Amino acid sequence: MKWEIAKSVAGQWIGVCRPLALTMEGSSLDELHANIMDAVQLLFAELMESGELPAFLKNRGWHLQESGVPSGRPVEFDVPIELLIRSRDTARSLLQ
Repeated sequence: MKWEIAKSVAGQWIGVCRPLALTMEGSSLDELHANIMDAVQLLFAELMESGELPAFLKNRGWHLQESGVPSGRPVEFDVPIELLIRSRDTARSLLQ
């Protein structure tokens, strides 16, 4: 999952994932990465709870590796994250 990231004028790291329509920030790259991982886990867990996960994935051309969605137990989503660092000049454009 590609995230475009840049450092804002205020010094915060901002990350945008357009396929997920998520924007996150952190005071360091490590904090931003942790916030991204938490947000992705929460998003997919909420989609799974509501029964919308298969349709969400299908609409983006993605699929589940296993056959079906497990129920009744906590699920950890293994989503590879790639941080694409952009110049400071693009931090504002990431949010548009």
